Amino acid sequence: MNICPFGFLSFIFVLLLACFNPSHGLIFGPLPNEYFQISLLRSTISHTHRSHTMPRYKYFPLPTGSCIIRVLVLLPDTHDTSSINCQLINYSLPLTGNCYLPYEALSYVWGSESTPRYIFIDGLTVSVTDNLYAALLHLRDHQLSRMLWVDAVCINQQDNQEKGYQIRLMPTIYSKASHVIVWLGKAADHSDRALDTIRLAAENTSSGCESTTPWGKETNTTAVLMLLQRPWFRRVWVLQEISAARSILVMCGYFKINGITFVLGLTGLNLSYKGDAYSGLENIIRSITYLMRGAISRPDYVTQPHGMLSLGELIDMYHTRGATKKHDKIYALLGMSFDDSIKAALLPNYQLPWNILFERVITSILPGIHSLETWPDREIAVIQGRGYILGRIDSVDSDSSRYDRQCVQISFNTSPRSIQEGDIVCLFHGASRPSIVTMCEDYFSVKMISAAPRKEKHMKGNVDIQIQQPLPAEGCFLRDILLIWDWEASQANSGEGNQSRVPNNFRDAVTITDMDFKKKRPHDLALITEDIMMIATEAGAHGNRIMEYLFEKMGSNLPVSERVIRMVAGNIAWGSNIMGQLIKLLDHRDNNVLISEDVVKVAAGNTGCGINILLLLAHLVHEKDDNLPISEDVVKVAAGNTGCGIDILMLLARLVHLRHDKLPISGEVVRIAAGNTGCGGLIMVLLLRLSDRLSDNPSHILEHTLRIAAGNTGCGSNIIAQILPLVDHWNSNFIPLLKDILRIAAGNAGCGDDIRRSIGMLLARRRRFERMAPSTLCWMSGMDEISE
Repeated sequence: MNICPFGFLSFIFVLLLACFNPSHGLIFGPLPNEYFQISLLRSTISHTHRSHTMPRYKYFPLPTGSCIIRVLVLLPDTHDTSSINCQLINYSLPLTGNCYLPYEALSYVWGSESTPRYIFIDGLTVSVTDNLYAALLHLRDHQLSRMLWVDAVCINQQDNQEKGYQIRLMPTIYSKASHVIVWLGKAADHSDRALDTIRLAAENTSSGCESTTPWGKETNTTAVLMLLQRPWFRRVWVLQEISAARSILVMCGYFKINGITFVLGLTGLNLSYKGDAYSGLENIIRSITYLMRGAISRPDYVTQPHGMLSLGELIDMYHTRGATKKHDKIYALLGMSFDDSIKAALLPNYQLPWNILFERVITSILPGIHSLETWPDREIAVIQGRGYILGRIDSVDSDSSRYDRQCVQISFNTSPRSIQEGDIVCLFHGASRPSIVTMCEDYFSVKMISAAPRKEKHMKGNVDIQIQQPLPAEGCFLRDILLIWDWEASQANSGEGNQSRVPNNFRDAVTITDMDFKKKRPHDLALITEDIMMIATEAGAHGNRIMEYLFEKMGSNLPVSERVIRMVAGNIAWGSNIMGQLIKLLDHRDNNVLISEDVVKVAAGNTGCGINILLLLAHLVHEKDDNLPISEDVVKVAAGNTGCGIDILMLLARLVHLRHDKLPISGEVVRIAAGNTGCGGLIMVLLLRLSDRLSDNPSHILEHTLRIAAGNTGCGSNIIAQILPLVDHWNSNFIPLLKDILRIAAGNAGCGDDIRRSIGMLLARRRRFERMAPSTLCWMSGMDEISE
């Protein structure tokens, strides 16, 4: 048979190509680059069809218990549209040394997996998302291979055990990479213009010049804001990746700038994030730029990245970030935490059900809780535990210099649900850090599970140093508290700065159909409310606002006990206002609240608004057909009240008069009034008027009263002028008494001179009796001795 030489050669050439075609599985192992240059030039078979028909790449297990990772070698290609060809090599991470390693780590968002793309590793296919495919396409060089660490390819995603172990290495992987490449996605929505605007703003910030860009300022701002809304900024994994990085490159399409330029540019632009479209965006971007800025000062000698925050604090700040799996919201933050003991108990394990992992996290933060309920498909937990009520948030200010701070008397890290005035600070039994919760009708909603107060210490890297663990103050009591920690509500409220989405009722908040609400352990809501009210009574000017907050939350259900009334009665600043609100509440209740003698005594000693409080209490008991208990002890306290003691005594006198009784005025009452530096003189006038038998008091009581008055820096002279005439001047003890008064008055910086003048006037009157009987002259000689 005759065969055409040209046809024969063509047949041999086609046969050779078929034999070397990796889709037929005839040749194994990596092939030379020249092969890919030829074999991947195909014109009739689509890329997608061929990828489906070619065999898949099979991962070989990595040695367990070692620091060996896979590195992706991205092979070069001169054609931008050619298939992506790679190799995977094993690489051992050095445990010592501080040099950068010869690979770059990619920080990106996986994106949708609904339309997979395919890359070739050693001629075999691996499916990747469209976003990763685009990233590799833009990173591929025309001539040189590029070494990359890409989690989706370098980790066998089908091997959960390997995945868990490799995730533990990720902080080290990113910290040792020569660069961390931040891939924001393909060029779109004027992204080139946005990055160029950021670059120019950074240059102008460094040089001190005004921004000069070829486009309008408003257009530039819109482009930048569009760029900042890309999914990468909202993902939880990127936080760990950039927090460990020592060199960052930001890339969108083919436009790239380094991380420092990106941070400086955004700072210089001073963007406004107003409007619903940008709700919550400012905190998200500030957290990213803050972590990026750390790459500048991150020392090269650090071989292992070490976190500065606890896991609880990190979860508070970042649990609303996006993640493919719920587990990632925990595992992505472990590498940023300093809690080594907690890390050991929460090793990445994707086979563990989500709700079990969630429970382990909660019990690691709140180890002393009674009970805990979680659900496999929900990011919500119902917690019952015991804790101390430490305080209430009185004011909240943002710290513009730090993304992660709110100034709440002391500084706390921010959380997706903003801290607000009225939120409660509590310390749960067994916890190392306080929590911040908000009060609802019949439960408490967690704002921050671990709100460690911090102070700044300016050292290398401007490190935050944790202050000493807060301890419950004297008088704090352990209370049973029912909590809901709802991450889903946090995500809904993120950036809103309000509580409109937080249900006020426990049933509405949980919305779990299979929960037995009757089995929920009753918590000490009434006692907790009392604790908060006690805080209000000691909060000075903020007390009134605390009470308004409680009335808003609980309304007519607000519990009012004698303990609360007693504490309110002693509040100098806002006691009358708070008492007025309580009286209105009690007026509409059938049950009688006993106003005890202790309550009246506390009010009688209130130097600020005691008179107003007693008027309110008198009104309350009158409406209940009762009387205020007015004892001698109450009168004693009022007599010593330097602020409004005279008004209180007048009120008490009027009240007892209506009962056809008299105010109990004893010698002790008189002595206490004599020492009252505020209104003791007026009180003494009132006592003299009310007690027609005051002059019948034993002389030693009056003499003791005069000695007390001599040391009264406020109104001692006035009191002496009223009491001295009541003393028997012819008594042999009178001369020693005057000597004592003058001696005490000599040390009285307030009115000592007035007292001495009063004594001098008395002596002048006595000298008129010079011609009296010898016994009188003898008495006068004693007076002359005093004058000298």
